[in-house]
Amino acid sequence: MSSLDDKSPASSAPAAAAPHLEPAKSAPPAGSQPAADCFFFVELQWDGDVFGRSTVKRTPSPFWSEPFRFAEIGSFKTPLVLNVYQISRAPGLAAQISLVGRRALDCRALAKNAPLQLWLPIYADDTLAEPPPANLTQIVGELNLSITVIEQVVLAEAEYAKMMNVGVLSLSLCAGWRGESDLGTAGAQFLNNDNDIELVLNLAHMAVGELDRLSELLIRIYEANERLVERISQLAALEINGDQSTASILFRANTLLTKMLEAYMRLVGRTFLEASLGAVIRRICGAKVELEIDPAKLKGSLSAHQKEKMVGENARELTKIANEIWQSMYINRSKCPGRLRKIFVKIQELVGNAYADQDMRLTSISAFVFLRFFVPAILNPRLFNLIQFQPDSKSQRTLTLVAKTLQGLGNLTLFGVKEPWMSAMNEFISTQLDSFRDYISFIASDSDGSAKPEWTSNQFEAYGLPYALRASLPPASRDGIPTLPHLLDPVRDCALLASLVTLIHRKPSGDAPPTLRSSLLPT
Repeated sequence: MSSLDDKSPASSAPAAAAPHLEPAKSAPPAGSQPAADCFFFVELQWDGDVFGRSTVKRTPSPFWSEPFRFAEIGSFKTPLVLNVYQISRAPGLAAQISLVGRRALDCRALAKNAPLQLWLPIYADDTLAEPPPANLTQIVGELNLSITVIEQVVLAEAEYAKMMNVGVLSLSLCAGWRGESDLGTAGAQFLNNDNDIELVLNLAHMAVGELDRLSELLIRIYEANERLVERISQLAALEINGDQSTASILFRANTLLTKMLEAYMRLVGRTFLEASLGAVIRRICGAKVELEIDPAKLKGSLSAHQKEKMVGENARELTKIANEIWQSMYINRSKCPGRLRKIFVKIQELVGNAYADQDMRLTSISAFVFLRFFVPAILNPRLFNLIQFQPDSKSQRTLTLVAKTLQGLGNLTLFGVKEPWMSAMNEFISTQLDSFRDYISFIASDSDGSAKPEWTSNQFEAYGLPYALRASLPPASRDGIPTLPHLLDPVRDCALLASLVTLIHRKPSGDAPPTLRSSLLPT
């Protein structure tokens, strides 16, 4: 959302994470003291509307560790309000929700573009005011949170024409910053020049501490200009060198290529991921499934015979779940987005030309779709929007074991000396090798050219009218309206990229890279 100043609209986005509530040490007002056995949750509001809500924690000192991200907030004319609620559950009665306290936070007063750690006193409902009241007896607790506010000036679309069509970064910028200050007229081919992909790599090297941030911006800008598949193919060609000594770790490191493709899979693969994993993951978390197969992690009071029996039973159940997840993935392989498949086709072609080992053609693709997409989603399902709450410790352990199993399948390796207790899953891996090869071969092949464009393509027929309406607007009105299907705003992203480049430019050589956070990423 832009500010009221049309000449310099600003994108402002606070991100809060890991809130932690501590009850007040001083006595709170009557009726507001939380019980020892209680349930808490927090709501975040702007202008009376709820923008975010935490999960419910059953402890007087809850620790949520839950990120919230709010993009395009505007000019912060009203404060962010944090409401702390308590749920009381008496035997035989319906649950009662009561407001324990609240706090208004004026984001205009916070430092911008840097993470802040705050301890905020929470006041009783009738004391919500800025500045906070001096009467400390009204404090009912404290809320600890990490918050980052990004405020970015975004110019009119025409101001970024050179950046999009010619570029921003001169060769001297990537060779050592020889003093150019006008990023708009630096005159290099950066975003859309096919011959200068190395400039992007040099920028990634200089922004080593902000590789995630840079990758996110680049994939959004390239995708908006329909250059992403081409750019990733160029990066892959540079990274695939045919060196047999490093073949086993190809695409395992965090490079610009791997981080860009990781971000792109998350951008276009949401439906694919949900269809492949969603139902099974929710069932595991909802039922709080516990299937430990490491004898060392079982209760010490169990006898060796009891542990052996329990491990065997749990291994059989874990194998069933692994098969269930794998069957869901296999059945839904056709939902892999066509543009991802084009990228996988190119990567597999490059790897096949560079390495004699045919298994490299498989593991080069699984290094992305398994190790950087499916496995992280299984380990952190809430982060990938598969569930709405943090898994309990039992479910989390089961998910970890399932993720390990699928990672073994993706690596084409059996468990052995390093994790002998996982060897119970080797039969699953051996049994599914043929279906795994078929799976990779399918998603690394071109989709049917005669099929209608899918929703991840801007050629999807349902987008025709919105695109036409957007194009009919005058440039000033069109600015800031994101494009379908991924709600991309290349003008805003160019502004964020220019700011990132400027900050890197201003950072003294030899210093650690600046700490930046984006409204695009959780803090």
